[in-house]
Amino acid sequence: MCFVMQGEAVGLVIDDNAPDHVQDRDVSFVYAPDVAAAVLDVVRCGAQAHGEAYHISCNERVLFSQFAKMIAARLGVENSLRFDFKESCPMISVTMGAIDNDKARKELGFAPTALEDVVKLTTAWNLSVDNQVYTMKMQEDTTTSSGSDSSSSDSDSDTGREKTAAAGFMSEDSSDEEEEAAEKIQSTREPFRFGFGAED
Repeated sequence: MCFVMQGEAVGLVIDDNAPDHVQDRDVSFVYAPDVAAAVLDVVRCGAQAHGEAYHISCNERVLFSQFAKMIAARLGVENSLRFDFKESCPMISVTMGAIDNDKARKELGFAPTALEDVVKLTTAWNLSVDNQVYTMKMQEDTTTSSGSDSSSSDSDSDTGREKTAAAGFMSEDSSDEEEEAAEKIQSTREPFRFGFGAED
């Protein structure tokens, strides 16, 4: 998200060991609340889910470049979106490519959030100045732990610039729209109920 918002080139190399023609291949994404819901699905299913492995992801499989374009479209920065076909992808941590969540849907009743809604909710979260600074700080810490030199004084001075940059992406209208989308999705989720005793 930060790469897209800052206009930096987004790397598309998902697996450094793979040949060029399979870079920017189909990948899967998952929404964090869906992971929590899937854990509860496993608890609800009980013994029949014991010892089983489930892939938890959105139903949609997209090229990473398509995913970046979805983000850019939500942010209104499509024209500044750039790709780097020689740099590593900034957020893919699993290089196996797209996964199949069919087993989880059939056996657990797993119902993932649509990827389009995931992008809406995630961009809304990142449009908050405080949340955006938090994300940038995490990115900075990751870079630092990988061996990049960084000083706390530089980090502190950057925070003000990051908040200013983040504010440039804030929009009263889009914020309201994103909040409404989040409320709509959350309202359609059925509350989880443990089935260990009599119904309330």
